[in-house]
Amino acid sequence: MNTEFFTEHLKLKNRFYRFPKFRSAFSKWFTFCVENAKESQDVEVMQNLATDAELALQVYSEKAWLWKKDFALIEQYRQSLNSVYGQIDELSNKMQEEYHLQEQKRLDEDAKTVQQENDVVLRKIKELQKKIEGVKNFEELNECITVLENLELSLDKDSFTPKQSEVYRSLSSAYTELTSEKMQVFQHEADVEYNRRVAEICKRSFDEFKEHTKQYKVIDDNFKAVFGDFYAVESNRLFVETQMLYSHVYSFIFSKLSDDEKFNLVSFALDIKK
Repeated sequence: MNTEFFTEHLKLKNRFYRFPKFRSAFSKWFTFCVENAKESQDVEVMQNLATDAELALQVYSEKAWLWKKDFALIEQYRQSLNSVYGQIDELSNKMQEEYHLQEQKRLDEDAKTVQQENDVVLRKIKELQKKIEGVKNFEELNECITVLENLELSLDKDSFTPKQSEVYRSLSSAYTELTSEKMQVFQHEADVEYNRRVAEICKRSFDEFKEHTKQYKVIDDNFKAVFGDFYAVESNRLFVETQMLYSHVYSFIFSKLSDDEKFNLVSFALDIKK
């Protein structure tokens, strides 16, 4: 709002409200508001001027002595004011449309950026598949699974394109199958190694007990120290062959003990940490 406009605005408004019954004061003030409102492209300025014009029209209609030509003038000004309000609505709608277009453009750009980021992550997930195929043990597999979980967390699945959804489903299925196969392989390898160690423990325990049977007739600290590994074996992890060997050694030792020591042996075997 420049100085010239402000001065004229203040002058006409002041004159009208000092002489609200004067047609000339009203007409000049009303016309000033309406014409400037029509020329403006600022909705807020237009709305303020239209409000001033409407209030002036109301005050004049209530305060002035109305003659026949005043009624025609008021109706003319009312139509002029309605035209301003129509212009305001039109400009507001146009601005709203432009805002929505810009907002939609921004959302589309954001969505495109997110989809591009998803593409990068999906490529990394696919590359990780080759690494999982080459892992040698549980530790390496768990490291890969941790990386995979972090990559999945960085995906914005709500922004997936149909193609990205298809790729993700395919990768997820492949990873589930691959990690399951790897875990079975590693578990079998671990079980084989465990059974080998148990077989060695069985032989060592059998040889030691058979050679020094009299020394181990009592389940004392010495017995527990020597045969602790044997009785700490997890029998549920044993293969059939190893289980037969373990049972044979267990029965051999058990058969050489007195009834009281058999009870002590069972207590020891149950309490020892597997």
